[in-house]
Amino acid sequence: MSVFRRKRAGKNGKARADATWTVEFTDHDGVTRRLAAFSDRSASIELERHIKRLVSLRMAGAGPDAELSRFLESCPVAVRDALAKWGIITGQRAAAGKSLAHHVADWKVSMEAKDNCADHIKQSVSNVHRLAEACGWRTLTDISATNVSQWVSAKRGGEMAAGTINHYLRAAKSFCRWLVKERRISESPLVNISLLNAQADRRIERHPYSVDELGRLLAAAESGPVVHGMRGADRALLYRTAAETGFRWSELRSLTRAHFNFDADPPTVTIEAAYAKNGKADTMPLRPDLAADLKARMMLFLPAAKAFPGMWADKGAVMIRTDLEAAGIVTRDADGNQVLTDEYGRLYHFHGLRHAFATMLNQARVPLATAQRLMRHSDPKLTAGIYTHVMNDTEAEALAKLPTIAANAPESESAARTGTDDAPADQGTKNRDRKPDSFATDLDGQIRTYADGAKGGKSAVSGNPGNEKSPVAQCETGHLVLARRRGVEPLTSRSVV
Repeated sequence: MSVFRRKRAGKNGKARADATWTVEFTDHDGVTRRLAAFSDRSASIELERHIKRLVSLRMAGAGPDAELSRFLESCPVAVRDALAKWGIITGQRAAAGKSLAHHVADWKVSMEAKDNCADHIKQSVSNVHRLAEACGWRTLTDISATNVSQWVSAKRGGEMAAGTINHYLRAAKSFCRWLVKERRISESPLVNISLLNAQADRRIERHPYSVDELGRLLAAAESGPVVHGMRGADRALLYRTAAETGFRWSELRSLTRAHFNFDADPPTVTIEAAYAKNGKADTMPLRPDLAADLKARMMLFLPAAKAFPGMWADKGAVMIRTDLEAAGIVTRDADGNQVLTDEYGRLYHFHGLRHAFATMLNQARVPLATAQRLMRHSDPKLTAGIYTHVMNDTEAEALAKLPTIAANAPESESAARTGTDDAPADQGTKNRDRKPDSFATDLDGQIRTYADGAKGGKSAVSGNPGNEKSPVAQCETGHLVLARRRGVEPLTSRSVV
């Protein structure tokens, strides 16, 4: 191998050296090759060194190491194409110098070959193109974590919510992982880019429909006209299926008659991996009454027929708001525009049916692990923190379970001391009349557990007679006793449920 300047005859007949250096070497097949290098001799010598190592690895049947991979990613396209043409590197390595749009197109074909959801593919490709345009990427070597971090900083807290930013980051990171897998780059430049905390920057919250609202919605849909190509009865069954399974709009659109197994015990429905958000196929149970209604409706359907024909690609919110208005749940303002949020600012949306499903699971005291499985979430925090809502009536019911607290002062000091109005009473007799597992408060502010009610049959005294704070004790059955302070009449103990 050698590096030299080629000499050519000039117009005046004198030899003239080329402006660029030429690298001459012998490839793995013993053929002498010449390759135009650079105008700088040192850079040309460095190119010669890398080509020599590539030939050696090719003869050994090994691929380029990390250093050579980075070299190939940054070297001129003409050099890569020549090395690929001579068989020194693979066509995939040579493709690393092509435009970014070319690689994105190949990525799209790869996802289509895996039967991924068409909507997911379209959105992912669009996100990568938009991010590349914003960051100024033209080739693979332009992809930089610094560019992405700057873009995130510019968008965060402004026009774009953290959840939306994460959609772009996921698409870009997935694209880079595919490039590494295809050996078009040695390592992902975005491997250290982390997703944002979407929960801390939630711009949109969905209204979780109550059971009463769901009933009104179904009634309005069943008696309503055709909306966006769907009959009223079909919309009602669609809403009910969404509320009783938690399926997303795109998942419901993907269902055909063949996805349902009404003969199983319990009946089931299968979501294909291509249409599931988590990318995994799932077979989920159906309520028997819902399965019976679905079976009756699809009795004459062919296996490939859509379970809910007429559903638009992305108009679930528009469709459901039409029926919500007919049900009196969504109203209009003075200008005639629909009021799309409730009093808490939560959006009336089709996805709110999924929130309603999670909330009803919680109200039915379904264990969180089971609810997470039914929601098909990877993290229980998502099920409990985002999709499960506390309804107003639930809060009221919880408050109604608390004990009633009221002052119950004795009629006289004598009654406080003796338990009677005029005759002294034996304190021990009064204590013996207590339930065995209760506490008693003596006159100096101490809490005394009597032997017949104490664990182990021994009396115990607790509390500080000189402390102004009322000692509190709780026995095994939940009785709570507030001991009297000095100079203050004792309070009546109550059972805490």
